[in-house]
Amino acid sequence: MIDKIQHIESAWKGLEEFAFKLVEYKKPEVIVELGVDYGFSSFAFALPNIGKVYGIDHFKGDEHAGRRDTRQQVEEEMKKLNIENLVLIQSDFTEAAQSWDKKIDILHIDGVHHYVTVKKNFRDWVKFVKEDGIILMHDTTSFPDDVGKFFSEIDMPKFNVLRSHGLGIVARSYEVLQKVV
Repeated sequence: MIDKIQHIESAWKGLEEFAFKLVEYKKPEVIVELGVDYGFSSFAFALPNIGKVYGIDHFKGDEHAGRRDTRQQVEEEMKKLNIENLVLIQSDFTEAAQSWDKKIDILHIDGVHHYVTVKKNFRDWVKFVKEDGIILMHDTTSFPDDVGKFFSEIDMPKFNVLRSHGLGIVARSYEVLQKVV
């Protein structure tokens, strides 16, 4: 399955096998992606076809990823990959959180990488994460003064994968964390 998405541009490359294994282990009902870009990580979570993946993005790009609309490209790739369990929601993360009504098994934060924004995204969404849920934060090493700094301040069990620009893994308990790292 991994080879089906290797042609897609992404800073997430190198983490797709982790995503596949995490989904196969957790058997999540709900995965939320804050930031879709070209869809690589969204596809990595959706390809095992377990649960529903909600990709939330305003699809306008940003100063870190570049200003561009990737929605059509992501939708075309979804059709090619025959991914029916990925739902794209065109929205601001804060607005989406205000109307969100589902418990989340896996939350992936990978939008704008400013410290204040990452902190706000975490605070807006962590309340929806199940007790045995997992929170992922991408770019902990490529944005050490922003994503990395906030990740280091989180007072919860955590582990930082240093490859592929850094992936912070956060859980509510060490028991849950140990099972996924």
